[in-house]
Amino acid sequence: MAQLLTVSRAARLVGVSRGTLQKKIRKNELETFEGMIQVSDLLRVYPKAQLEDDSSLERVRLIKAQASPSSREQPQLPTPEVLATRLTSLSRELVETRQDLQHYANLVQQLAERLHTLQQQHPSVAVQSLLDWLTTELAQRSQVSPRKTELLVKDTFLRLLSASVKVIPSGKEFFVEGQHSLLEAALNAGLSMNYGCTSGNCGACKARVLSGETLKIREHSYALSASEQNLGYVLMCSYTAVTDTVLEAAEAQSAEDIPAQRINAQLKQRTEIGEDLLIVQVQTPKHQSLRFMAGQSVRLTLHPDSAEAFSAQYPIASCPCDGQHLQFHIRRRANKAFTRTLFAETQVGDPVRLEGPIGICGLCKEESAPLVFVAQGDGFAALKSLIEQAVSADRAESLRLYWIASEPAGHYMNNLCRAWTDALDNFSYLPLLSHAHEPDAAWVAQAIAADHADLSRRQFHVAGGAAFVAHLRELLIQQQLPAAQYFVLENAHEPA
Repeated sequence: MAQLLTVSRAARLVGVSRGTLQKKIRKNELETFEGMIQVSDLLRVYPKAQLEDDSSLERVRLIKAQASPSSREQPQLPTPEVLATRLTSLSRELVETRQDLQHYANLVQQLAERLHTLQQQHPSVAVQSLLDWLTTELAQRSQVSPRKTELLVKDTFLRLLSASVKVIPSGKEFFVEGQHSLLEAALNAGLSMNYGCTSGNCGACKARVLSGETLKIREHSYALSASEQNLGYVLMCSYTAVTDTVLEAAEAQSAEDIPAQRINAQLKQRTEIGEDLLIVQVQTPKHQSLRFMAGQSVRLTLHPDSAEAFSAQYPIASCPCDGQHLQFHIRRRANKAFTRTLFAETQVGDPVRLEGPIGICGLCKEESAPLVFVAQGDGFAALKSLIEQAVSADRAESLRLYWIASEPAGHYMNNLCRAWTDALDNFSYLPLLSHAHEPDAAWVAQAIAADHADLSRRQFHVAGGAAFVAHLRELLIQQQLPAAQYFVLENAHEPA
């Protein structure tokens, strides 16, 4: 019987992104059987995969940890209780498999004996041919490829460290690692699950366990009814998966599915980049997170409880996987009251009110499509959120970033972009400097054309000045980009 793996497990085992495997499937370099990949076919395509080396997986984990500050606080190993349950499950599976193998071995042996008896009583060329074939196959059954054995051993080990969860009806899959709850793991994997308080008070993250085993890891005040418990409902924020699990759970399909929120937060960190750029970290209360989609914005209000309150709208520059630690990139503008106050008067610990999310952005529905990001100047802030979301989701075929700045210092997170390039097999980055005598859009479109001969499947997410994004859209449509595959993200907005 062929041994099959999900696309997510197969990608993890050979150390590539899920999107890379999907690209090979689309090109018919890999076959799938009801969404599963055969082990032998995987090793045929990746004969040199370092099965004993998890360095590529660790690099991607590091990126996700940087995108989600709270994940760095979680231990990497599951609790002893979860490990014990997974060991018990794997041991039970091993015993059942051995029993099945013994049963089939006995059947084959009896078949061989009956064929041999039949051949003695009624000599036949057909029976002898079948008997010879069976004898040859039985002699070869122990000749399993060492590479195949290594891959299956590694898969068993990884199943001890993490459980796979499939969400119905979307069919999306994610892994639960360390001591993460189902909700934390789903958000870290780029899924837009329904949730509210994240602390077991509201019941918004309620989901039904269709198969597999879960474990309660924290108390919750929201009470599930007896009928809900009998049907297998749990709160995703309070339970973890101990074995491979199938969940029936609601996900946000668009920005309209996310409610408006108003949260009293505080300024957690401020980092000056040069003289006129501030990287701001805002932290929400412990039991309250901002739910949003990548590329959306919020309205920030400084001194919210005073008569001298100042507000401005800025894109969130961090991953939706962590709604408690929010990042913003804010440029100094001397004639704007908000930035004047932020740069000159605010300190770490000051109150900041969040209102939002604002905007309709988010990754395109065809998440496996090649994604292209184009940032002009500070437009990188909104795109950073999208890129981190795409890395977490690990479904895009490829990711390409073009970042245009007027001077080298304008690529103020150049090291981060280089780190993404080094860590991800499907990410590439091209920093660009504006041409003095040519509009940005014209030569950026030329650079894109040189990299991509066919734009028909690519999804563009663009952030920059209004004239730039409009001109670039026109030029790319001339290059046969479907207009519906060009998405514009909003920039910062302040009242005069």
